[in-house]
Order: sequence, then C-alpha cells, then structure tokens
Amino acid sequence: MNRRVSFVIGALVCCLTWGTALHADTISPNTAGLCIAGPTPCVTVPFVYSRTDATPVRGYSVTFQLSANLSLCGSQFIEGSYLVSGSGGTTFLVTPLGANTYIVDNATLGNPCGATGNGTVFSIQVTSTDPGGTGTVTVLTTLARDCNNVPVPVSPGAAGSINIDNVAPVAVSLSALQKKTGNIQPPNGTTDVLVSWTGQEAGSSVAVYRKGFGGYPQYDENGGDVPAAPAAYPPAGWTLTPVTSTSQIDDPPSRDFWYYVVYTKDGCGNVSSVLNVSAGTLNYHLGDVHDGAVDCSGDNLVATSDLSFLGAH
Repeated sequence: MNRRVSFVIGALVCCLTWGTALHADTISPNTAGLCIAGPTPCVTVPFVYSRTDATPVRGYSVTFQLSANLSLCGSQFIEGSYLVSGSGGTTFLVTPLGANTYIVDNATLGNPCGATGNGTVFSIQVTSTDPGGTGTVTVLTTLARDCNNVPVPVSPGAAGSINIDNVAPVAVSLSALQKKTGNIQPPNGTTDVLVSWTGQEAGSSVAVYRKGFGGYPQYDENGGDVPAAPAAYPPAGWTLTPVTSTSQIDDPPSRDFWYYVVYTKDGCGNVSSVLNVSAGTLNYHLGDVHDGAVDCSGDNLVATSDLSFLGAH
C-alpha cells in the first residue's frame, strides 16, 4: 500500500511540476494594442504558441478565462492556422465551462502529422459594455501532444489585458481669429488664422478642419453660403488642417471667409462630437487689391497702390 501511494504521489508531483513550471514553450493571448471602443467594439485576440522545442505537435488543449467585464462577440472562436491540416483535416472543439471559462481542443488528423515553430493556435473575439476599465484574458491550463500522443511540455503564458473605453472624449469650444500683423508667410495677399480652443481632454489628440463660405469675392452673389455643422466624422466637404495644438496658426490656400471645427480623439480612437463651428474668419485685408505691381494681387497692406487702383475704377 505504501509503495503504491508513494508511486501515485510521485506521479502527481511530477505532473504538477510539469503543468506549472515556466517552460520556454507557452500559449498565451496577444492583446498588444487592443482596445474595445466605439470604433472597435469587437476585437480579435489571437492565442499564440511560442516554441523552442522542435517536436512536431499533433494537438493541443487550452483552458482560458475571460474577466467578468468581457464577453464573446462576432465569430467568437476562430481556428488558427498553426496545426497542419492532414489528410483527415482537423477537429476544432470548444467546450464552455461556465464562469466565462472555456476549453479549446484541436488536433490534426491523418498525414502529414505535426506542426513546429511559432503560430496562432486559435483566436477569440470579445467585447464589453462597460464604459471603461481593463479586461483580462487568462490561460489557465495548456496541454500539447506529439504525433505519438505523448505530452509535449508547454505552459500558460502571461495573461493579456485589453483596454476598455466606450466613452467619447468631451467636445471643445473653438475660436478662430485673423492675424492682422505678424504673419509668418511672406506678403502674398492672405493672412494667417489663429485657431484656439479650450476644454481638451488630457491625453487626447485633435483634428481641425476648415471650410470656406465660397464665392470670393462676391460671396453669396456667387453662390457661397455658411457651411452647416458636419453630421459625421470625418466631415464631408471639409479640409483637414495642419493644426494639432491650440493657439497654432492655419494658412488657408486662398482668400475666403473661413469656418473651423475641431474633433478630439482619445487613445482608443473614440471621436468627440463638434461643440461649435467657429464664426467665419477673413484671411485677407479688405481693400488689399494691389501689391504695387500686379492688379488684383494683395501684399497684406492697404496703401497707395490699392487706393490708386480703386480710384482708377
């Protein structure tokens, strides 16, 4: 009896050591860069088999658990390309255990047998209804077998973390003012526009767009009109500017009465609404119609040449 008990205990200890030791070969979720958010409500998490052992693997079994704030979505489970499909194909089985825990089993059948190297064994698709937080995907147990059905050492890799951010950043209050002096570009008949806003969420970036009234120089008589606030992002008919921080300048390409909107984006790609369209901003001096050499060409000054040109007409 004692000899039999010793044998059983010894085998159990051996199995526990094999199952819990940190082998170089692991199966783990790769969640790098993933974020559940408005633009990406359902994300794909690949489970990657990382190996140093060259033994061909015929099958694997992985037990994993999702944190309570995650749930399956989309296709839920996707068989990976790691196992070579033999003459008998593969068997891919998923067994729910409850409590957001699942077992995934797969084996290649027939010949050729076995897979080597690194690769994705399977992927899952997950989502969350939480406004924010972090979801985790944890591999609990792993098992791999070679072509003779002998276990191949493999361990659970590190748990994966998924950022959850289902709340769009706050919209900001925007203003745009003509720079009447100190323009950085050489005198070319247009002036810069100083674009500023307040209330930007920490860590967010911005996208600033412009659109002109149109119809210069007679404006509405030439069909121009005040642009309506955009209904969606990116705004159709609006042009993205190089402005990326408040109190930067924009240099529109032509004379017009320019309007601006700004969107803020958080790290997960959520985009704010537009709080306001700026009041129209002129980007040239009224009466600047001559640069001293060329008719109807300004130089950012209203001087004698402009008055002479006006008087001649």
